[in-house]
Amino acid sequence: MNKEQKYQYFYEYLLKIQSIAKIGKLFSTDPYALKNYDEIERLTMDELNRFTNLNFDRPNYFSRDVYPTPNVSVRCVVMQDNKILLVREIKEQAYSLPGGWCDLYETPVESAKRECLEEAGVKIKDVELLGLFSRMPNDEKEAAKNVNCVPEYQITFKAKVDSFLKKEDLETDDVNFFSIDNLPKLSNKVSQENWDKIINCLKSEKIYCE
Repeated sequence: MNKEQKYQYFYEYLLKIQSIAKIGKLFSTDPYALKNYDEIERLTMDELNRFTNLNFDRPNYFSRDVYPTPNVSVRCVVMQDNKILLVREIKEQAYSLPGGWCDLYETPVESAKRECLEEAGVKIKDVELLGLFSRMPNDEKEAAKNVNCVPEYQITFKAKVDSFLKKEDLETDDVNFFSIDNLPKLSNKVSQENWDKIINCLKSEKIYCE
């Protein structure tokens, strides 16, 4: 690894730490934790500022002048014996597909694999695109459910089980397989409209794209 590659690696490492700090500040309510996240954010920002004279292709996504775009998330349909793997969200006590927001500089497939491992304890294989779905906050159906929704593109994959490992996530408390014709109470993480499209994609073996 040459000097420029080392700089690039360190720069991306700082961006990752900065992202973790911002996510922590967004979701944490503990005053001590928030103070630590503030400190991490300040320290990493100080270091990032040292790179202002370097020519990096990737923009700094934490600057104030970045053009606002929809958030990108992944969901993964994991099938086994014609059943679909679902995880139960602790807060809602309802089931959803394993998935979540994509991390910076992580490919969509890498995000899907990570989320399956964290939320369901499942290592997946044979990952294929199932569909690209949009979710907008001005949707009346979403508003009626009081869903705190931002403009979002959901990249949905289908995959098979490679192996079961230890579940790491603290947001889910159950993992199970269900028949697609007899699903349990579903979480608001995926809209009913998109659920219908996902099920249709599975049955028709077609890729959906909005």
